[in-house]
Amino acid sequence: MVGSGIVSLPPQPLRLMRLLKTLCALALAPLCSLNAAPLISEFMADNKSALYDEDGDSSDWIELFNPGPNTQDLGGYFLTNDPAEQTRWEIPSPTVLPVGGTVLIFASGKDRRVGELHTNFRLGRSAGGYLALVNPDGQVVTQEYADYPEQFENFSYGLAQTGTSSTEILLPENSACRILVPTGNIGNSWRNPNFEDSAWTNATTGIGYERSGGYENLFGSQGDVEDLTYGTNASVYIRIPFSLATPEGLSALTLRMKYDDGFIAYLNGTEVASSNRPAGAPTWNSTAGDDHSDSEAVTFEDTDITQYADLLEANNVLAVHLLNISTTSSDLLCLPRLDADVVSDPDLGEAGYFQQASPGQNNGTDQGLPAGPVEFSLSGRGFTGSLSVALSTSSPAAQVRYTTNGTIPTTSSSLYTSPISISSSTLLRARSFEAGKAPGRVAENGYIELSSDARSFSSNIPVVVMERFSGGTSAANGKAFTFFAFFEPDPRNGRTTLNGPYSLGTRGGWKIRGSSSSGFPKKAYSIEAWNEANRNKDISPLGFPEESDWILNARSTFDRSLMRNGLPYELSNQLGRYAVRTRYVELFKNDNGGNLSFSNDYDGIYTFMEKISRDPERVAVERLPASVNSEPGIAGGYMLKIDRLDPGDSGLSAGGRTLGWVYPKEDEVTSSQASWIRDYINAMNAALEAPDYADPVTGYARYIDVDSWIDHHLLNVLTLNADALRLSTYFHKKRGGKIEYGPIWDFDRSMDSTDSRDDNPSSWSGGTNYFTFPWWNRLFTDENFWQKYIDRYFELRNGPFATANVHAIIDQMAATLNEAQARNFQRWSDQPRFGGYNGEVNHLKNWLATRLSWMDGQFAPRPSSSRASGTYPAGTTISLAASLRGGQKIYYTLDGRDPRPSTTGEALEGTTILDESQAVQVLAPASNIGTAWRGGSEPFNANGWRAGTNGVGYERSSGYEPYINIDVDSAMSNSTSCYIRIPFNVAGNDLEAWNFMTLQMRYDDGFVAYLNGTEITSANAPANPTHLSSATQTNDDGSATNFESFNVSAALGSLRNGQNILAIHALNESTGSSDFLNQARLVAGFDEGGGGGVAGIEYTGPITLQATTRLVARVYDPAGGNSTSSGRTPVGTGWSAPLEREYLVNEEPAGTSDIIISEIMHDPYDLGNAVTENSAFEWIEVLSTASGPVSLSGLRFTEGIDFIFPGLTLNPGERAVVVKDLAAFRSVYGFGRDILVAGEFDLLLDNDGEQLTLQSRDGDTIQDFSYGSDSSWPRRAGGGYSLVYNSGNPADGQNWSASRSLLGSPGTLEPDVTELPDVFVNEILANSVTPEVDRIELYNPEDADLSIEGWFLTDDLGQPRKFQIPPGAIVPGNGFTSFTELEFNPTPGVDPSFALDSFGEEVFLIAVDPSGARLDYVAGFNFDDSSAGTPFGRHEISTGEVQVAPLISSTPDGPNSNPLAGPLVITELMYHPSAFEAEFIEIQNISAQPVSLAGSEISGVGYIFGVDAPDLLPGEILIVSELDPSTFRSTYNVPATVEIYGPYPGRLDNGGERVRILLPEQSGIPDGPGLLVAADTVIYSDDAPWPLAADGQGYSLERSETGGYGGEPLHWRDSANPGGSPGLADTPPPSDWRTQFFSGEELNDLLLSGELADADNDGLPNALEYLLGSDPRANSSRATLEVSLVELAGQTYVELSHSVRDGAGEFRAQIERSSGLESWNEAGDTLIQISNNPNGDGTTTVTYRGSESVDPAMDLYFRIRAITTP
Repeated sequence: MVGSGIVSLPPQPLRLMRLLKTLCALALAPLCSLNAAPLISEFMADNKSALYDEDGDSSDWIELFNPGPNTQDLGGYFLTNDPAEQTRWEIPSPTVLPVGGTVLIFASGKDRRVGELHTNFRLGRSAGGYLALVNPDGQVVTQEYADYPEQFENFSYGLAQTGTSSTEILLPENSACRILVPTGNIGNSWRNPNFEDSAWTNATTGIGYERSGGYENLFGSQGDVEDLTYGTNASVYIRIPFSLATPEGLSALTLRMKYDDGFIAYLNGTEVASSNRPAGAPTWNSTAGDDHSDSEAVTFEDTDITQYADLLEANNVLAVHLLNISTTSSDLLCLPRLDADVVSDPDLGEAGYFQQASPGQNNGTDQGLPAGPVEFSLSGRGFTGSLSVALSTSSPAAQVRYTTNGTIPTTSSSLYTSPISISSSTLLRARSFEAGKAPGRVAENGYIELSSDARSFSSNIPVVVMERFSGGTSAANGKAFTFFAFFEPDPRNGRTTLNGPYSLGTRGGWKIRGSSSSGFPKKAYSIEAWNEANRNKDISPLGFPEESDWILNARSTFDRSLMRNGLPYELSNQLGRYAVRTRYVELFKNDNGGNLSFSNDYDGIYTFMEKISRDPERVAVERLPASVNSEPGIAGGYMLKIDRLDPGDSGLSAGGRTLGWVYPKEDEVTSSQASWIRDYINAMNAALEAPDYADPVTGYARYIDVDSWIDHHLLNVLTLNADALRLSTYFHKKRGGKIEYGPIWDFDRSMDSTDSRDDNPSSWSGGTNYFTFPWWNRLFTDENFWQKYIDRYFELRNGPFATANVHAIIDQMAATLNEAQARNFQRWSDQPRFGGYNGEVNHLKNWLATRLSWMDGQFAPRPSSSRASGTYPAGTTISLAASLRGGQKIYYTLDGRDPRPSTTGEALEGTTILDESQAVQVLAPASNIGTAWRGGSEPFNANGWRAGTNGVGYERSSGYEPYINIDVDSAMSNSTSCYIRIPFNVAGNDLEAWNFMTLQMRYDDGFVAYLNGTEITSANAPANPTHLSSATQTNDDGSATNFESFNVSAALGSLRNGQNILAIHALNESTGSSDFLNQARLVAGFDEGGGGGVAGIEYTGPITLQATTRLVARVYDPAGGNSTSSGRTPVGTGWSAPLEREYLVNEEPAGTSDIIISEIMHDPYDLGNAVTENSAFEWIEVLSTASGPVSLSGLRFTEGIDFIFPGLTLNPGERAVVVKDLAAFRSVYGFGRDILVAGEFDLLLDNDGEQLTLQSRDGDTIQDFSYGSDSSWPRRAGGGYSLVYNSGNPADGQNWSASRSLLGSPGTLEPDVTELPDVFVNEILANSVTPEVDRIELYNPEDADLSIEGWFLTDDLGQPRKFQIPPGAIVPGNGFTSFTELEFNPTPGVDPSFALDSFGEEVFLIAVDPSGARLDYVAGFNFDDSSAGTPFGRHEISTGEVQVAPLISSTPDGPNSNPLAGPLVITELMYHPSAFEAEFIEIQNISAQPVSLAGSEISGVGYIFGVDAPDLLPGEILIVSELDPSTFRSTYNVPATVEIYGPYPGRLDNGGERVRILLPEQSGIPDGPGLLVAADTVIYSDDAPWPLAADGQGYSLERSETGGYGGEPLHWRDSANPGGSPGLADTPPPSDWRTQFFSGEELNDLLLSGELADADNDGLPNALEYLLGSDPRANSSRATLEVSLVELAGQTYVELSHSVRDGAGEFRAQIERSSGLESWNEAGDTLIQISNNPNGDGTTTVTYRGSESVDPAMDLYFRIRAITTP
C-alpha cells in the first residue's frame, strides 16, 4: 500500500523527498495522493521580515501541505523540533487542510491553539536541526527533516513543487443572478442551492444604487435597486448560480467583494464570509454594523475561503445578504467575484533553500543558495582620470557577469574576463552565476567622475551626492532613479572630500516633498534606498539606525538660520520625547549627465533626517499587519497625523477631526482596525466633552498620555510654531498604552522666521490658537492639567529649556554650519537677515532668551531656597525667596505634601446668567459712536440697532450656520467691527453668594468684552480698539465653534442687582474674511474652594530644621495666572511650579544593605472591571533592614517596573509600598490603614515572573533577582496570593512563601494565627427554598471565642465594605455563626446591600481592627451555579486539603454535610492514557429516576450534550471520549447497550484538574437564563494518595465509592487492567459495609457486628479489619501493621506498611506512635507516604517512611486505628 510506505519513511531528508516523489508518480492522482498524509512543505527558521504574525513579530513558521485527494483535519497531529519528544506540540482540532491547500503555523514559542496557531517551540538556525510532523498516535513520524542544514536570514527551506499554477474565475463580475428586496421574513432556505427563486427579479451583478456619483458604472443589468430599497429596507438578498467542471487541483478559493456597506456570503447554504454584519443574527431587514467608505468600496476586498472548498459541486449558488448602513444611505453596492487557484500536473521534488519564500503558496522549483558574492578591487568613489576595476568571486566554478548601464546582470550580460576600465561616471553592477545554485546577489558600486571644482571641494560636514549616471526607471511610487553616495569627514583631519571612496552608496529613488514648499527654489526631497528589485532596502547612513526612507530637508526660505528644525528636535530628544535624528550635510545633485561639478550641481546645506516611521528605534508602536483584527493585538500599532492628507487618501474621521494615516497606510489598514482606533478616539473626544472630563479614571486621562501631550504643546508654544497642532502634527497609540502626541515635526515657520506670525516672543498667540484649539481647549479648563503644564515647564527650565542649554545647542549647530552656510547662501537668493549669518544666529538666541524670560513671567514665580538638598545638623535655618508681586505669597509644607490644595479638576458648575437664547442688540458701526453703548450709564438709545437672539455673524461657505441667529454679512461688507449689547438680570441674593464668574465665547476672530461699561477680558484684540479696529490674528474655524472659557471672577464687583449689560466689541480679521462669529455665555456661582485656598503654611521668615524635612514650596497668586491671548485674561491656576528640597537630619540616604523587596503582588486577584484593568492592583513592598532611619529619595526600580522613590523616610523595620494604581489599591486595601504608599509605578509585573532590579540613588544595585512561577516557587502564590520573602537569596524560590491570606499584607508584617486566628466562610446557601433564606455561615476552628464585630462580608473584593458585621458578634470556639439575607441584604438593589447570586459568585470575610482599618486576613471562596436548596461549603478530604463543593443538605450552624454526588456520577476516568490509548469519561446514573442529558455539560473537556440526547435510565452508564464514538466502541469492545458520545474538544489535564457533570435547571427567574448545576465534582491529581498507576501507565481511575465525594482520593482506585473498563461500571456497593459479612439478623446484634466488636476474636475490631481489607468473620484473615527499619545514606529510618480496602470511605487509617506505651500521639507529622500499590484483590498496600532518622536501640511503638470519616 502506498500509505504504509509513509509510516516507514527513512530519516534522511533527501531520501525522504525522493521517496515522496516516487510515491506521487505511482499514485497517478491529480494531486499526489500519498494516502492523504499531510507533510511539511516549507519552513523558515531565521525570519527577519519575510512574514509577520498577529503580534507584528517576525516569528519562524512552518507550512503544512495536503497532497491527498481529500480535505483533512490536522487536529491530533503533532509538530516537534526534538526527536526525543515527538508529542511536543499538538495541532488543535479542527485545523482544516483542504485538498492541495496549506496551513501556516508559527514556530514562535507562544503556544496558541485558537485563531492564529503558534507552537510552543522555536526552530533552530544551526546545522543539525530537526523538524517533524507526527501521527496522532504520537509514535509514527509522518515526515521529518532530520539534521537539516544551516538556515539563513529570510531564506526558507522545503520541497520543490512542480506543476502549473493558474487562477480561474469561477464567478466573474456581471454574472447572472436573481435578487429580492424582502418585505418580510422568508426564513433562511433562500441561501440553499435548491431554493425555488423563479419569482425573484433577474439581474446581473453588481447590485445597488447611487444617488450622487461614484458607483453608477459598476451596476449590472437590472442591478439598480434604489426604487426597491431607498427608504424601505437596507437588506437585499442575492442568489448567483455558477458551475464548476472539476474541483481537481484546486489549491485556493478566494471571494473578492466590492461592497457598501456590509454583506454576509453563503456558499451552497453555508456562511463563508462577512463584513460589517449586524450585531445579532441577521434578519430580513437588518442594517450593516458599520460604514464601508466609498473609497474602499470600489476596491476588491479579498477573503480566503479555501477551507470551504469541499462545499463546491458541479452546480453551485453563491447567496449574498447585502446590507446598507441605513435605508436612507446615499449609495449601496455589491459586486462579488469568486477566484480559484488551480495547480495542474503537480509533483513534489527534493528539499532545498528558497530565496523567495512562498508561505501559503506553491513553492515552485527555484531552489538553491545563491552563488557567492562578487568583490570589487576598488570601492565606489569619486575620481578624476580613469580607473581599472577588477571583479572576483570565491568560487572558481562561478562566472561573473556585469553591466555598466544600471541594469541587473543576467546570463546574457557581459562576461567578466579582465579588469574594467572606467573613465566617466559609471554604475557598475555585477553578480556571480554557478551551476546548481541560484544567481548571486547583485553587487554594485558607483564611480563618479569629478570636475576640477568638485575634486578640490572640501567641507567640515558630510556630503550627499545624488548621481543619475545613465538614468534608470522610476519606481511604482513615482520616485525617480538616482544613486546616493554618502561622503563623510576623514577622522584624521575632519574634512570631507569627494576625490576618494564614499562611506555608503546605494541605488534609490527621490521625489520633491512638501505642499507649499514644493514651489520654493530650493527643493526638499523624499529619498529611499532600493534593492535590486527597486524595492525598499534598509541602509544605515551617517551612523543612523537602519531604515529605507529618508528626507533631505531644505527650509531656508523661512529659516535663514538653517537650524529651526534641528533645534526643537534636539530639545525634544533631550527631554525624553523621540524626534527624528538629523545631520547637516551639503548636497550635490547631478541630473544632467557628465561629470559632477560644484558650479553646476551644488545645492547647498540640507538637513539629512529620518522620516517619521514605525520602528523600534523610532516611533516604537507595534507592527499591525492586516491579519490582526481583534484585541489585544488590534489595540495598538497606530500612527496618525493632523495634516494635509496624502494624495488619494480620504483620511479617518474621528474625534471631530479628519486624520491622516501614517501607519498602517490607508490602503493597508483593515476596516476592523480603522473602526477600533476610530472608536477609541471618539471615546476620547466624548470623555473630553463629558461633565466628568477631568476625572483621573473615567475622564480624558483614561485615553491620553497626559505627559506626552504637555511636552508636545510646550515645544510648540516655546518656539511659537505657526503650524502647530493644526498641521504637521503626529500622534500614536501603542498596545496597552494611551494616545501619545508626537513626534514633533516641521518647525521652519517658528522662532521669528520670515513668516510674520511667529515674530512676537512676548505673546501666547502665533499662527495657531494653542490654548483653544480643539481638544486642547478642553484640557486647559482643567486646573490639574494646567498645573502639570506649569510644573513641567519649570522642570524643563532647569534642564533642556535652560537658556544656557538652548544657547549651547544653537552655538554648536552654528559652529557646524558656519563654513558651509557661506556656500549655501551664495547658491540661493534667500539670504540671512540681521547683517549676516552670525546676526541671524544671535537674533535666534536673543529671541529665545526673550521668549523664555517672558514665559517665566506669565506664571507665578517659583520660589528659591537658601540651601540645597543634603544632610544638615539640627538647628540649621532655611530661607525662601521669590520675586513676589501684587498679592502673591509663598506657601510651603515640611512633609513632602503639596501646598497647593488638592482638586478634582472638575469644571466649576454654576448658574448660567445668559445663554444662547438671550436677546441681543447689534450694530456694525460706520462711525465713532463713543463708549456709552458698552453699558454702565443706562438707559442707552439703541435706535438703529438690530434686535434678535444671541449668535451674531455670517458664513459665506459652511460651518457657522448653527450658531448664527443674526446675519450681519451685508452690514459688515466694509467693516471688521461689530458692537453687541446683551441685557440680563441678576438677583441680589445671588450676588452675595457668588465667588466666581466665567465668560464663555465662540468667536471668529477676536473680541473685547465689557460688563456695565468696564472691560473684563479680550482675545486677539488691539490695545485701544476703535470702530475701525480688526482682530490682531485669526481664530481658526475649528476653535471658533467651541466655547472658550475666560475667568472673569475679578469682575464680580461690576455686577448689579437687577439689569446688567454685557457688551461685546466683536472683531473680524479682515473685510475679505469668509466668515465671522460671536456668541456669548456667562456663568457664575460659588466655588467651595473659596477661590483657591491653600494647603500649606504661609512663609513669613526662616525655617529651622529640627528633623528630616521634605520641603515643598510654591508661590500663590490669588489673581490667577496670565493670558493665553492678549496678556489680560487670567489662565492657569495661580500657583507656581514647586520648589522641592530634602534636608536630612540624623538620617542617611538608603544604601545597598538597607532595603529589601519583602512582598510582591505580581498576579492580583481578579478585581478588574470595564474601567480598571486587573493589573491595576499590582504592588511591591520594600522593607528597611537598616539600624537607623534612611531616606528612600532617588531609589529606583530599573527592571520589571519603572519607579523613582520620592522623599520618604523608613525607620528600622518599616515598610513602604509602590503600587500600579493608587485609586485601585485604596479601593481594596482601604484608606484607614497606615500603609506608606511611595507612589505609582509604570510598566506591569509579569504573572509568570521576571527580573526586578532596585538601585540606590547613586546607581548601586540594592537587589537584582528574578521571581518565577515554576515548581521551585510557592505553588499557591498568584491569583491574589502574594509572594512573601523570608530570608536568604531572593533568587531562590524556596526563600519565599505564599501569603497566608488572599490579597497579601501590603505595608505590614502578615499576622500569624496567634495574632489573628482563623475563621472561615464555611457554608453558603444562594438558592434557598422557603422557609429557608439565603445565608452565609462562618466557622471558628479554634477553642476560644472570636469577636468579629465590625468585620465585613462582601460578594465583591473590589467593594470590600458591603455588609459590616454588627456589634457584639462572635463566632464561638469550634462553633458557627450565620448571617441571613435579611441582614446582609436589607434593601435589595441598594448599595451596600448585596444578594447571593444563584448563578455563582464569591463570598469573602474581611477582618478589620476596632478602628475599622483592614487587617490582612481574607477568608472565603468562589461558588458555581446553585441548585435549589443546595448549599456550597468547605469539605476537608483525607489529605487535609479543603475543597469547596455543593453539599447534600443544608446544616445551619452545624458541621457540613458531605458533598453531593448524583444523580449522575463519574465512575471511571482515563485522564493520562499510555501511547495508543484514548482518554474517556464514564458516567452512571446512580439514582432511581431517569435523568435528562439534553443540554448537560462536562466541564474540563467542554463537551455539551445535544438537545436530542436521550435520558439516562437508572443504573445505565455512558461514555464520553476524545475519539469518534464508533472508533472508540470498536477499539474497546464497549457493549452495544452503552451509549458513547464525542469527540470532546478539550483534553483532560495529565497533572489533575476539576471535572464536573453540569445539569440544566430552571433558575426561577421569569424569562431568565437557566442554571447549570453540578451533579458530581471530581478534583483528581497525579500526586499520591491518588492512585499513581493511572498517571500515564495505562490504567484508569475507577470510582470505588460511587455515592461518595468525587474529590476524595480514597474513593478511587486503579483499574484492574490496563486500558480501564469503559462501559463495565461496578455495581454500587451496599449502603452498610457490614452487610458484606453479617446477615440481617446479625446486624442487630452489635456485640457481634458492631464496629468495635471483634467477631472472629483475633484481637482486631470489625471496623479495623474491614478498613485493612481482611474478613472480620475469619480468624485466619488478619491484616497487620508491618514495621521495619531501613538504612539510607548511613542513617536508620522506620518504614511502615498496611493494606487498605479499596472504596472503604467510611473510615480512614490513623497511625499513632509511643515511646513508652503510656501516651500515644498521631504520627502523621513524622511520616511520609512513599507508595500506594494496588494488590489486585480489592486492596491497596500503603507504605510510609519516617521523616527523620531514628536510633535503632530506642524503644518506639506504633499502632493503627480506624477513624470514622465525616
